[in-house]
Amino acid sequence: APRSQADEPVLRAAPRSGEQLATIDTVEVGYRLPALLGGTLHLTRAHVGGPAVYATQMPDSTWNWTRALEPLLNAPPDTSTADPLRIQLDQAHISRGYAEIAFHGAEADSTAYIDPLTVAVRDVDVGVSVRATLDTLHLRGELPTSTATPLTLRAGGTLSPERLIVRALQLDAPRSRLRSQGQVQFARNPLASATDSLASALSATTFTLQADSLAIADLVPFVPSLAPAANEVHRGTVHIEQEAAQWRLRGTGSVNTGGTWQANASARRPAAGDSLRYTSDLSVSGYETQLPG
Repeated sequence: APRSQADEPVLRAAPRSGEQLATIDTVEVGYRLPALLGGTLHLTRAHVGGPAVYATQMPDSTWNWTRALEPLLNAPPDTSTADPLRIQLDQAHISRGYAEIAFHGAEADSTAYIDPLTVAVRDVDVGVSVRATLDTLHLRGELPTSTATPLTLRAGGTLSPERLIVRALQLDAPRSRLRSQGQVQFARNPLASATDSLASALSATTFTLQADSLAIADLVPFVPSLAPAANEVHRGTVHIEQEAAQWRLRGTGSVNTGGTWQANASARRPAAGDSLRYTSDLSVSGYETQLPG
């Protein structure tokens, strides 16, 4: 198959800012030309090496990327009747990824880093529907704190018009350890245009989130209002099940400052003209927390 390669392409912001948004060391692509003539962009392989992204939050809380993409985001919708281009991607790999995310704070600015980022996907098919398999998502980074706080994220899953499967989603930081997995089955293609809600597109759901430890201090850089609870470490498990219109939740947890909680709840999505029906049972014993709300 024909092969194209570009070295050190650079994406820059709108001329009014002039700042650099991203750089890429190398791009390698293999494609099938006959498929393109038939309205399908078929990439047999794609490799992006050394991409770097730089995101900066402005004093007004907007981001440089939002400003650069403003003309695209505000463009009028495409009303043409031409058939959309179908995209097929056999396998793709991102290696040596890097990112800097600079946050603007009232008292002091801070920066989060991701280095490295690795992504591997296969069997991607984007057209009327979307199918894709995420074999690997792995990143190591540092939280935006005054002292470098490393974290590691790993994930894998599969998306199709029939279901979304999260095989593993793992987040590790020095004080936090989260694990989750689950599956969502769709009653209809969730990306197709429809007047009903996304919830009505779900046929069945199972999802489990387990927090061996969740240090609120790891969240404060992103949610400053959590600062009063920075010394708290929460532990617990939450399991959600859904079948058709029926939802169920059960969970247990504890906090290092003292106390435990246990919850069981169920709800039925109302039909047209009906009211929401739900039951809940929450048990709290000596639970002390400074979380807002």
